Amino acid sequence: IALLALQGPLAQSILEKAAIVDLNLNQLKPFNFTITNIFGIECIISRTGYTGEDGFELFFDSSKIEIWEKLIQLGSKINIKPAGLGARDTLRLEAGLMLYGNDMDENTTPLEVPLKWTVKFEKNEFVGKKALINQQINRKLVGFEVLEKRVARHGNEVLMNSKKIGFVTSGTFSPTLKKSIGFCFVPVYVNPNELIEINIGGKLYKANILSTTRFYKRK
Repeated sequence: IALLALQGPLAQSILEKAAIVDLNLNQLKPFNFTITNIFGIECIISRTGYTGEDGFELFFDSSKIEIWEKLIQLGSKINIKPAGLGARDTLRLEAGLMLYGNDMDENTTPLEVPLKWTVKFEKNEFVGKKALINQQINRKLVGFEVLEKRVARHGNEVLMNSKKIGFVTSGTFSPTLKKSIGFCFVPVYVNPNELIEINIGGKLYKANILSTTRFYKRK
């Protein structure tokens, strides 16, 4: 099975043109899927993505490489462009989307990162409920912007008043915002608009803690 993501404000119109049957994607809500034919090839289409844009993910037989080629050809008139993992990583960071293995792992709970909304404490019982209720939250994932011309990367130390208080989980330069942004773990007592320092290559650079992990919301 192959996965191809078609993302952006024109993704819907391109995909509807590629379908050999009448396809109205207005009826396909976010996080829902349908099965249809694209260029005569059966596909699962879900209204999902990892870019912060509206868009779709196509799942199909990995031998059907012509789907890629035909989508590029169909979108050539509107200057459609292939994008790799580096571009996607920048987009997901701007949109405040976390990356498993970087921003969270098996030792992270939803209460330490912006995923508390996924936990339904009103349910009678679920695996881990008692542990979450009893968890003492000592750290939190926050967004930051570097105030100098440097890019923070995964693992860089975060300091406040010359004391190490956390570490960077993700960082990049945002072409949209024209500044360096990222996520880091800090103690819960750290507040928005407080200044931190990030150790990048052995030198300390100032950064500002933000009130959200979402840096940019696309129209």
